[in-house]
Amino acid sequence: MTPMPSFPDGNRPSWGEFEAPFMENVHGANGWAWVSTIGGSPRDFPGIGGVIGETGLELRPSAATVVLDDTQPLNGLREIAGVCREARKLDGQRLALARRLPASGLDLNEAGNRESPNPDAYWSQTCPGCPGAPTEEDLAKREDDSALERHALAGVRLAVLGPPEGQGSWEPGRLRSKLLREVFRPPHPDFSILKGGREAARQRNRELHLTATLSMASGLHSIWSVAGMLDLVTLDERAGGAPVSPSIGMAHAKVLRARGKRSLRPAPTGTGDEAVVDTALHLLGGGSFLATEGSVPSAPVRAAIALAQEHPELLYMRAGRVGLYYSLASAKAAALAGSDAVNEEFMATAKILDELHIPYKVVFAGDGIWVDNAFDMERLGLYDLVIVPRGTHLQDAEYKALGEAARVASLLVSGPVGTHRLDGTPANRAPLASGAGDRLFQLDGSAAQLVVQPSAAGRAALEETLLSALNKQSSPLPPRVVTDVPPSVLVERFMDPRSHLLTHHFVNLDVVAQTNSVRKLEGHILRVPAWPRQHGGQFEVHGYSPEQRKAQVLDYTWLSESEEVEIRLPPLGAWTSVSVRPKLPQRGTAAGPGRLRIDPPTVDENSQGEGVNQMMFDVPWWWGGNRKLTLSAPEEIFSANNIPDLGQNLVPSWDYAPDGSRLTLTATNQFVHVTVEARVVEPDAVSVNTTIKNQHSERLRRVEAMFCLDPGDLGQFPDSGLDRNYVRRQGEDVALGNDRHFSGTPLFSEGTDFDVPLTVLESVDDLWSLGHAYQNSQTLGANGAGGGVCIHTLPRFGSINPGESQSLSGRIYMASGRAGDLLDRFVADPPFPMEVPQPDPNRAKGPVCLLGREGG
Repeated sequence: MTPMPSFPDGNRPSWGEFEAPFMENVHGANGWAWVSTIGGSPRDFPGIGGVIGETGLELRPSAATVVLDDTQPLNGLREIAGVCREARKLDGQRLALARRLPASGLDLNEAGNRESPNPDAYWSQTCPGCPGAPTEEDLAKREDDSALERHALAGVRLAVLGPPEGQGSWEPGRLRSKLLREVFRPPHPDFSILKGGREAARQRNRELHLTATLSMASGLHSIWSVAGMLDLVTLDERAGGAPVSPSIGMAHAKVLRARGKRSLRPAPTGTGDEAVVDTALHLLGGGSFLATEGSVPSAPVRAAIALAQEHPELLYMRAGRVGLYYSLASAKAAALAGSDAVNEEFMATAKILDELHIPYKVVFAGDGIWVDNAFDMERLGLYDLVIVPRGTHLQDAEYKALGEAARVASLLVSGPVGTHRLDGTPANRAPLASGAGDRLFQLDGSAAQLVVQPSAAGRAALEETLLSALNKQSSPLPPRVVTDVPPSVLVERFMDPRSHLLTHHFVNLDVVAQTNSVRKLEGHILRVPAWPRQHGGQFEVHGYSPEQRKAQVLDYTWLSESEEVEIRLPPLGAWTSVSVRPKLPQRGTAAGPGRLRIDPPTVDENSQGEGVNQMMFDVPWWWGGNRKLTLSAPEEIFSANNIPDLGQNLVPSWDYAPDGSRLTLTATNQFVHVTVEARVVEPDAVSVNTTIKNQHSERLRRVEAMFCLDPGDLGQFPDSGLDRNYVRRQGEDVALGNDRHFSGTPLFSEGTDFDVPLTVLESVDDLWSLGHAYQNSQTLGANGAGGGVCIHTLPRFGSINPGESQSLSGRIYMASGRAGDLLDRFVADPPFPMEVPQPDPNRAKGPVCLLGREGG
């Protein structure tokens, strides 16, 4: 079986998608046993175009990424070695091992307490509802707790939880009860089977995942009673009625992606265009496929999957400017009242957005019970429009954030909003928006009603309201795709900030039933702005399709007046993808011509002529009109004294060398006196040495400063994302975009796991590296939320007594070559003495399958 070619991970979330850490309390409200899922991870399993296939299936030109192998028995610990050998073999092919667990295999084994009439007799009963310390008897039972533990210990990456015998899917509540009572039953929370298995796998850069098929008979909202415990979810849509339209299936997949889950479905077996359309929509929704002996995908389907596998950059990060709000609490409340109005309105709105060529992302709001709702107000800050379909049950922070969205962007609501809190109690709240300039729009009718009973007048009124709400634009990307293709073509938009790539996918839904083929469309155009910024009108434009997966050059016209690229689309079959990115100048990698300069001090026009604590550097060998780097020196100062304005209101003064070789900043307030000296010390490097003096009457404890190096809109560096930010860990160069994130957004990272205190940002053309290092840095990080990717370095100055000072040295590099070249240079010639951060204490390692070691 051929391993997946490259970039096995993705799709990436954009900021605003599953940013809250997701934890599942596995024993009700007692709060003592939490199982962490992968909801906060930017890369998740199994990746773009992932196929879970049985050994021996013929899948070419697509490839399996996970092998579902049930040939090795697992009836006891003695049989783990055989599974380990299989896992090692697959790992060498860049494949993962999955195993199916029949429902009966999830039951307690004989050594458990099966015969006990008390289902909780397994627990030590030292306090009501709480487990005590595990007894020797408890620990002895671990070997036979459940089949899942043995699978986890055997190095399995995916456990497929089979449905009850004779049924095609799990009723969500029943599976939840099953998982809580039997699969997640530990003798003590520290020994939780799933938690322990996942942590053991993570110690070796692995993950253990779960998947199951869930019934939608009670509506989409019902799956969330258990979906949080799973990683991939197969939705049995037949149980809830057929989807209203093809776009509804993609909406289901997007809702799952909004909480870090991935939709898994059997691969289509049809041979016509309808199967290709179905495949494309599922891939664009972030879904994966299951290919078993009974459902081998057809050749056209395999070609469509291969397109996603061979070009994952085309489906990297969703680029919608509209956030479609899904309120789980509102959907549950409606269901309790015997109505599915919230789900229906949400799906109808999604369908209309697709018909109007308005790409959207789902903003998922939990109910605080099944799914946490650690709401971050900034979640809504990067949308031009937020749409709330019947969001009746909202917490106070949500309601306030929606009001803010009406002030900074636009807010469109249908039906009542925020009339109740999450727990169902009425909420007497002020109107969402009542100030001058607020952009609150209300739909007069219902989107769901228009889908069921189409009305030309009603549709026109809805479109007028929707388009009026989209008039305010905060990004070069327009919320609505500018194209003349008909509504029967669904348009989805992705971007890849690693290479400035912007991709539009065109899925032709006009399938002729008699021939099972689409009506090909010709002579259409697409207009996109200069993305991500102006690049002189030179672009690379390519087209792809399942039939022609090799990039085809497309004609375009540069419209200088509107600064847009007009692309002549190729004939549109079932699925066509069009990518565009600026053509970067081919420059040499030598540092020249010109000399690196430090700019004169900047002046803030709003500060009465005073300077600000920023330094700017001009790099003449970097192309483009703007060649400036900005260093906030420093941006923040912290101490254990918790003085809130310790580093604020600094009054700066400057000493500048006219030849641009040196700049000294002194800045002072009532607490500290800061001196920062920048000096050109190498043709491509600047030293930045900082002294902090304590002017406070008290000892400043554990002083730390944060320096932010910002390339701004330099054309050769990424506009967003963390995939070109590198640190060195255990001798390997690691992209920060690969890290697990629990900080609120997958586009922000700070950590202490590195060998040397240097973080490097690599250019999109692989020719340049921007590096920032500081002596005694215990934390490195970056912020790639958009508008440029800045580098964070946080040196620790230690505790400083009143009247005393502490100094540390730093270095900025504007070097040629890849990130690894600069990291090698730094290690070979460190510019200052280095203190490597102390590693975290080693955790106890459980008995797991060691894939790199003979014997398992």
